[in-house]
Amino acid sequence: MVAIIANIPETLVIRTRDQELVEVNSAFIRESDFLKNELRSNPNPGEIIASVRSDLLKNAITVIGMCDTSAPYVLARSDDDLRAYMRTIPHITEFIQSMSLFDWLGLHNVSSKLQMDRLRDLFDGSLLVHPNVEQIRAIVLGMQPLLMPARGRAAEAA
Repeated sequence: MVAIIANIPETLVIRTRDQELVEVNSAFIRESDFLKNELRSNPNPGEIIASVRSDLLKNAITVIGMCDTSAPYVLARSDDDLRAYMRTIPHITEFIQSMSLFDWLGLHNVSSKLQMDRLRDLFDGSLLVHPNVEQIRAIVLGMQPLLMPARGRAAEAA
């Protein structure tokens, strides 16, 4: 359930997994269902603990800061919609593509942990617009542990 917060604070401090304190602004807060839900349950938290690394959070802050967050984000309904959206924001696409593989995968991690639809779509869109072999290999290798148990059960059944 997405929280509707009447008074989103101008800034909020997040304590990261590596114990750093990182300040985020109201635009970033509005993008995160996790942060809005935390604020709904505790409107004046002082700080919120998030299970993300500080360097990856800072990258996400940079990416969201490049976006026009004046209107709520509408999820892309298809890959074609997402490709079209990515073509309207070449500066963001180029920035994401310039990231190291670790930082690029970190965007997905932050989008998942902080429940950020726009950030997740930017990650997915970067694959649709300019996929590179290194990114695809990382995704496939990351999926192998998930696929191995299924392959083992299929072999046993045969």
